[in-house]
Amino acid sequence: MKKLYKWSIAHPRSVIWITSAITIVIAVLAAIPSIYSNPPSFLHPLTIDTDPENMLPQDEPVRVFHNKMKRRFNLHDMIVVGVINEEDPDGVFNPESLRNIYS
Repeated sequence: MKKLYKWSIAHPRSVIWITSAITIVIAVLAAIPSIYSNPPSFLHPLTIDTDPENMLPQDEPVRVFHNKMKRRFNLHDMIVVGVINEEDPDGVFNPESLRNIYS
């Protein structure tokens, strides 16, 4: 390790070039799955799962109880949709907007 330290101190430009090259290679490899639809198999695109339910193992007691209650009470996931009407002074609380929302 002492040889590496001494070489690094003696050749700072080489260290910067090597570090920059490694950084660029890693950045390109990280970007390939996002750019191409069929990236190489060893480059898997990043997937983000923000569902809190999936943050616990399947056999976690809290998750087992939650799933049991969802089945018992016939609960399903919700989708919330926001409606905005900036043209009417009452917003969406007017007959035309409410009719459109209902239909």
